[in-house]
Amino acid sequence: MQNRSWEWTPPPTMNRVMSTVLRLPVLHRMMSKEILLLTFTGRKSGKKFTTPVGYFREGNTVTLLTKQFRPWWRNFINAAPVQMRMEGKTAKGTAKALTDTATITPIIANLMEKHPREAQIYGVGLLPDGKPNMDDVNRIAPKVVIIQITLEK
Repeated sequence: MQNRSWEWTPPPTMNRVMSTVLRLPVLHRMMSKEILLLTFTGRKSGKKFTTPVGYFREGNTVTLLTKQFRPWWRNFINAAPVQMRMEGKTAKGTAKALTDTATITPIIANLMEKHPREAQIYGVGLLPDGKPNMDDVNRIAPKVVIIQITLEK
């Protein structure tokens, strides 16, 4: 039976609770190494939105992995400015959504190898050497979006 847990969507109430926790000076430490608050402007509505999202940071690049059926990522089809509350600090950057499977497959594989919990969440098996099963990565690649954020200095 195929693992379908990665298709789960948290209820809006959970997002509000996470947003509150990540804004509190003391409590954010419990989660802010894995979850940030992303603030952006809707490309159609012009409204500001803030949502908690898991992230991975390497140097000046923050990478987000989300499911394609979630509509918010479309705000980054064209590069767009964002603000983040990350590890108790505010940062700004430019976000761009990547959907081309040839482009995102190696990024997904790298994330799954470095963060085995994500592999489990997305139903990607890991081989004995810790590398992800590429059949699994290729299966989920058309269903996910990578958002890469380049941080301002």
